[in-house]
Order: sequence, then structure tokens, then C-alpha cells
Amino acid sequence: MKAMLVAAVILFPRAALGGTEVETPSALGMMDRKVFRACGLHKLSKKETGALNAWLSALTLGIARETVRATAAAAAQARQELTWDELSTVIGGVILAHDGQSLGVISRKRHTRTSIANSVGDYGSSVGRYSIFNSVGSYGSTVSALSPFNSITRTPPRILKGNRAVAYLTVNKSLSPRVHPAMLLAWVYVQRDTLAPLDRRLHPNRAGGDFPL
Repeated sequence: MKAMLVAAVILFPRAALGGTEVETPSALGMMDRKVFRACGLHKLSKKETGALNAWLSALTLGIARETVRATAAAAAQARQELTWDELSTVIGGVILAHDGQSLGVISRKRHTRTSIANSVGDYGSSVGRYSIFNSVGSYGSTVSALSPFNSITRTPPRILKGNRAVAYLTVNKSLSPRVHPAMLLAWVYVQRDTLAPLDRRLHPNRAGGDFPL
């Protein structure tokens, strides 16, 4: 119905009102003459018809604007997960948990202590206390509210660059902008030309269900 009203603005600039052709908004122009008469609109004076036209025009415009806004919002929501090619923008960023704990630096350097690419470090190993890859830890399980792998949490880690939050690190699609943690890990390892530790550190059930490793 919304689409019909919007389209009618263009298609029906005039309508036959009681045998007399007058300026009318599309909503009235969409009406069959029998329906028009059945509704008693042919009895309206020119002033009354004009008032109804004005109201219908405002209503149609409001519906059109809301439709455009809702469509744009839906498209933006779908777009708010960073793509593979955009992940380079978060290199050097710090992963910060909602409780204020640092969870390492997004880096391709596997020997740097704070790098999440360091598979034996505090922030990159599968057993590290502050590692998002510790599947039983507070920052890596699927049930912890602080974990990026919890699909319903409202308090996942954030990525900070220059002390400014640039994205959530989460599989929760209702939060944006966001970076998928499984895609981030894969990207980091592709950049350093080795995928060997990837399968050992990322539990297959924690990828969020929609990211193919």
C-alpha cells in the first residue's frame, strides 16, 4: 500500500471528481469513480476537497519519507560489518574488554608480546587468561558477556585506535560497526603467510555460524 501511494504521486496528478476534473493528489486519483462516489467524496465542496487533498498529500509524503528512511537504515545495518578489505584499517588497534581489560593489539607480528598473532602469548594463545581465543575463558567463551563470540551479548570488546572506539569485535549482528572475530583472526594470519595455528586456536563452534573458515 505504501508503494502504491508513493507511485501515485507521479501517476495520478488529476482525478475526475463528480464529473469535474480538478487538481487532486495521487491518493484520490487512485480511487475508482464508483468507489469515490460510494465514499461520498463527490459531495464535498471545492474547499473541502482541497483540504482533503492537502492532508492526503502530507500523509503520502510522510509515508514515502519513512519508507526511504527504513530502507536506508536496513541497508546500513547490513553494511555495518567491516569487509575483508577494510580490516587493514584496524591494524594497530587495541582490543578493549567492556570491563576495561586490554585484550591485546591487532598486529601481524607473531613474536610481539601484546600481539593477538602471538600464538604463545597472553593475548593470542588458546589458554591465555586475556586471550579472546581461550574458549573457556572470560574473554573467549560463547557464554561470557565479555566475549566477542557471544552472539547475544551487548557488552563485547571494542577496537580502539588513538583512544577512540572504531568498532565492536563481535558476532552479534545487532551491534555496529563491528568486526567478526573469526574473520579478523583469519585476516591477521593470511597477512603473515601462515594459517597453521588457526584451526588449533579457534574452536569450530565459535565462528558465529556464518563465517566460513
